[in-house]
Amino acid sequence: MENNSKKLNITNTRNWYTWCSSYINPIVLRGELELMIDKIDTDIIEFPLFTKQFCDEIIQLAEQNTWLTDRHGSYPTTDQELSTLKMNSIYQKVLEEFVYPIWKKFWDLNDQYLYLDSENFIVKYDIHNQGSLNLHHDGSLITMNLRLNDDFEGGGTFIPKFNKVINPSEIGSIIAHPGRITHKHGGRPVKSGTRYILITFTKNRRLQYDLNRFV
Repeated sequence: MENNSKKLNITNTRNWYTWCSSYINPIVLRGELELMIDKIDTDIIEFPLFTKQFCDEIIQLAEQNTWLTDRHGSYPTTDQELSTLKMNSIYQKVLEEFVYPIWKKFWDLNDQYLYLDSENFIVKYDIHNQGSLNLHHDGSLITMNLRLNDDFEGGGTFIPKFNKVINPSEIGSIIAHPGRITHKHGGRPVKSGTRYILITFTKNRRLQYDLNRFV
């Protein structure tokens, strides 16, 4: 089978301005923070981030690689780390330049949170393999869920505390919420089609280093 990944521009960041022009939502590039953020519920926000071109190409990359089912012990998903797609450093740069500033502003984070890092992976739900995910807490400070497609029915993230199913409203939009304690959640079953999402577990590497000193 021909490897079409060589034809995709998503991994080519030699010109960062050109890459962002193709893959970052124009509203984000203009920096209109107050106009782009929607508060969905308590500490749950949504805003546009990527273009449809980004979402289409990241799915193509993932489908050219092997899906794993055993990376997370307690609540496994059918997924791939972005590092296996040679996309993690690019994605981390997007987070640092466009996403973390929004989070710091919305949650009024102090300088202790200047050292955010992340685990990034693309997840696949369908009725033939894994269609849902049981209720759980994430190990992250903040979890981000990026919608990559819309040719499916069902799905969504259910948060029982608010009795609400949340799902980014458009391809390329993200929903972010705290990962620990307050926002226990699960993945609603997919009824038809295949649902692709890209998940980010954000952690504070400086804070974790300080905690480890006392263990």
